[in-house]
Amino acid sequence: MAFTLKINGTPHEVDVDGDTPLLWVLRDVLGMTGTKFGCGQALCGACTVHVDGTATRSCITTVDSIGESAITTIEGSARRRRARPCRSRGWSWRWCSAATASPAQAASVHVVAAHHLAIPELHDVTKRRPHRLGHPSAG
Repeated sequence: MAFTLKINGTPHEVDVDGDTPLLWVLRDVLGMTGTKFGCGQALCGACTVHVDGTATRSCITTVDSIGESAITTIEGSARRRRARPCRSRGWSWRWCSAATASPAQAASVHVVAAHHLAIPELHDVTKRRPHRLGHPSAG
């Protein structure tokens, strides 16, 4: 069956069975290998993509359940401007020991960063309380 998937802002036509997991369409059909296979049971998060801005495990998400939703993979989030807040705050993935952990953690951090940016009060550092012992303003 033919499906048109909007991935990273670009429509892609694929001819697969409707019950094919999105992970295998991304990796095997479209060659987008940034999304990783980990456990196959949606437990580890290595296969995380964003479907309409929601972190979704692609190993258990079937192609026919996507519909008209927009899919963002790790390849797409690296090109998007919204990825910059993570880099500008010094968040780094170099400490990850497993190759499958980085994309999953990046996908989760992008969700958190998007929520953080949507709440203006979180940007006002004058309203924050010091959280470290011995901080000069902990007084």
